[in-house]
Amino acid sequence: MEFIEGLRAFRPHEKAPDFVKANLLISRDDRNKFIEWVANQPDGDIRIDVKESKKATYYCALNEYKKPEAPNNQDVDINELPF
Repeated sequence: MEFIEGLRAFRPHEKAPDFVKANLLISRDDRNKFIEWVANQPDGDIRIDVKESKKATYYCALNEYKKPEAPNNQDVDINELPF
């Protein structure tokens, strides 16, 4: 798991409306860490998950899910299909 440098997550304030799910913080002291972390990521979108630890605190982690590639239709042998 890769944590996000310079980005922190917190539970919403107890008086926050139900639609607020988390508070994210990039502090001025750590913003250079966050900018550097983003700059070092591969090109394309960066997906970040807000997760809950075993101690019930929130944290941010890189979502590394990769969509499986669809098989190339030319590689499928019609005789091996179950129908």
